[in-house]
Amino acid sequence: MNIKPKLILILIIALLVVNMYQISKISNLENQISNQQHQFNNLNHSINNINSSIYNTMENIKKENMWIRDIEYEIKDVSEDHEEMTVYVSWKFNELNKDEKVYLAIDAISIPEKDNMNIEKVLVKPRPDLMYSKELTLPVKAKYEIEVVGEGENTRRAGKLTTIDLYSNLRERIQLNGNLWENSSNKENPYYLNIHLFNPNMGAELFNNGRPMKEMPNELRLKSAIIEVYSNEELIKEVDLFKEATNRFPQDNQREPEEMFDYEIILEGEDFEVDDIKVIAKITDNLGLEYEKEVELNR
Repeated sequence: MNIKPKLILILIIALLVVNMYQISKISNLENQISNQQHQFNNLNHSINNINSSIYNTMENIKKENMWIRDIEYEIKDVSEDHEEMTVYVSWKFNELNKDEKVYLAIDAISIPEKDNMNIEKVLVKPRPDLMYSKELTLPVKAKYEIEVVGEGENTRRAGKLTTIDLYSNLRERIQLNGNLWENSSNKENPYYLNIHLFNPNMGAELFNNGRPMKEMPNELRLKSAIIEVYSNEELIKEVDLFKEATNRFPQDNQREPEEMFDYEIILEGEDFEVDDIKVIAKITDNLGLEYEKEVELNR
């Protein structure tokens, strides 16, 4: 056998051995990396558990050192004339002195006038289990800051309970937007206007202390929705969305968790510019509350 083929064969065998050795080293290295990654994941998991445990411990310590805790409130009812609401407030004390009487201090600001109303002080009936509650009847059109006050023979302390601002939340729940763009192909009808009104189901947040509600409370459904279009402060178009909406959801007598109205119109005439257009929405809901809002237009 010629020596040259032998050398080639020996070289091929040597290369195979080296490759197998390298493959073995790479495999071992991959296993080491995998083990390191597994150890790192375990360490990260342990750290997360420690952080969670520390957080829970600190929260428990915080609660134990708070005077009042477990605060909840719920709007139970709105009167038939829509002027008053019944609010149920509950909380728990960590401790109370034997001679300490408990009051609710209610600071009210009327809406929309923003007038300060008198601070009312309401005595709360004592409870042996430190779980307290009170049902309040309050005007709807006001924002309330409610504090718990404890008064003893020689002591007085107070802590914030909650803020109740039903009217502002009712008003802000209604979402309105519009688009106004030029129709360059038609000089006699130069502008398109599109209005979108959305009334989401805020019943859980507003009336049910965040607990889910399957459908929108009837009180929050809209009773009327009028759109007024102005040019240079002059009324040029009035639209009843309940009668003239190009798209409405739900339709009459349907029960859905939210309400939507869309309306599109061509504005006629050449005597106004895009910047001259203003759109006002006048809305009434089944609570009997009226909301007047300017529609934000994308021009």
